[in-house]
Amino acid sequence: MPFRIRNATPADAEDLAKVRVKSWQTAYKGLLPDEVLDSLDLEENTSRFLRRLENPGDYTSEDWVFERDGCVIGWLSWMPGRDADVDSEAVAELLALYALPEVFGQGIGHALMEAFLTKLRSLNSYKKVTLWVLEENKGAIGFYERHGFEADGRTKDLVMGGEVLAQEIRFVKDL
Repeated sequence: MPFRIRNATPADAEDLAKVRVKSWQTAYKGLLPDEVLDSLDLEENTSRFLRRLENPGDYTSEDWVFERDGCVIGWLSWMPGRDADVDSEAVAELLALYALPEVFGQGIGHALMEAFLTKLRSLNSYKKVTLWVLEENKGAIGFYERHGFEADGRTKDLVMGGEVLAQEIRFVKDL
């Protein structure tokens, strides 16, 4: 099962959109309203990814793809920490880590996480990494805890379309 992790390019926009939409619709079923998940639009997501990947200077995030046998099956995005209480030069934030539902449980998330943590450590500037996760997403929380992340007591509302959909909790890991 040959695979590789690489930086995303504009040619990956549609594949990344598929990963995002399909994984959200599967992983967040029962955690977010069905109408929100059903309204996720592949074309709109593709356009968003394309804008971001074609104009990398306009964004501070970095997007990676996990490719197996030439097919994109996972996606990770990160950037310097955005929270007001962190030093963005010393704290990175994991924005997204998703895989296609058909490969859930096959180690894709683990491989992406390990590559991400290795990259951050090699940069020598980041001392911590944070992420936000839905409070009710026990599977994701367990995954992050297995990778050494701990909840730090910070919470925030997940707001979409002007409506509070869920509560998120912040996890932190020392590098």
